[in-house]
Amino acid sequence: MARSKTHFKDVAQQIHQAGAGVLAWPVAMKAAADFVGGAGAVCFGLNRKTGQFSQFHTHGVEPGVGEYVEHMNRINPRMRYSLRQAGPHVVCDWDVLPDAAIQRHEFYNWMERTNGTRYFVGSRVQDSGDHSLFASIEFTPTQGHPQKSQIAAFTTLLPILKEAWSLLELRTIAGAVTAMSTVLHEACPWGVIVLNCHGDIISMNSRAKKILATGESIRDVEGRLHALRGADDRALQAIIADKLALHSSGVGGERSLLSIARLGAKLPLVLRIAALPQDKSIVLPSAPALLVFLSDIGEGPLLTEAELEQLFGLSRREAALAMHLAEGVTLPEAIRRMGISHNTGRAHLREIFSKTGAHSQLQLVWLLNKVPTL
Repeated sequence: MARSKTHFKDVAQQIHQAGAGVLAWPVAMKAAADFVGGAGAVCFGLNRKTGQFSQFHTHGVEPGVGEYVEHMNRINPRMRYSLRQAGPHVVCDWDVLPDAAIQRHEFYNWMERTNGTRYFVGSRVQDSGDHSLFASIEFTPTQGHPQKSQIAAFTTLLPILKEAWSLLELRTIAGAVTAMSTVLHEACPWGVIVLNCHGDIISMNSRAKKILATGESIRDVEGRLHALRGADDRALQAIIADKLALHSSGVGGERSLLSIARLGAKLPLVLRIAALPQDKSIVLPSAPALLVFLSDIGEGPLLTEAELEQLFGLSRREAALAMHLAEGVTLPEAIRRMGISHNTGRAHLREIFSKTGAHSQLQLVWLLNKVPTL
């Protein structure tokens, strides 16, 4: 089978595209199988100590994947051979068993019965600690053992597969980090707005969106953060410019505090603006440069009554009273709103202090507003 450079480049491109997430892995696996001249292709990650699989991608052997992962890999003589080796290598069936033993072995009989394949050329492509990347091209009994030219063709694809797999792992890690960042972003008890190196808003959490939606203090004007009052806006823009200069110079961690007036007689909105250090090797418009934390000091507790009951073992009435107090309501007013007697209210307060460990209403308010939320 003739293999041109153009054919190789096309297959390599498809494998790279699979690693980048712009092409399905089964499509790339089919391209690899066709290039080598096999009936199927497999690649997967495996923890050599625990036997746990990750990122299992196939073409032509899909019917047996579940059973292979659950049972057949443990009796797979190919895998046993590879795990005994010191490191990455290429292997064929004749390295593992003589042909007569292959004909009798349970694993090979299962392969032919399930997927119509029997022979293979495979590789433990790379190791990273206890984790390894394995790949193989599968052949039918009619196709027979892989020929030398097919083994050579398979070997030329291994560096490409290694690069694509590394890209896939980086994407997987990046996805996990992004998911974690989103959770932390939303769990933050303040509004959080992220600005890029040009001062453009690139993201904000739900609390920040809620604050901006009120239109009482700050707003999004064509993707930029602005205060409603002229004097406040001039102070805000000056701080943002100063922090962006720090960011571009590679200095981070500097924070500035700013109080922004709100419409009406409400308490002001407090902003803390921090510069992130810039990585000079990677300058992207979408990269975070500044963090703007919005603190609504007039906002009540972030917890719900049900969460207070769960966290501190408060009764429903005790939780309701605690919520009123945390919102800045006086004890007499809270008692009036709840429609209970003064003695009952005092009794509830004693229980709240006992269960939360607070010794005063001030300490209780501080405590309830310090508990992290999701």
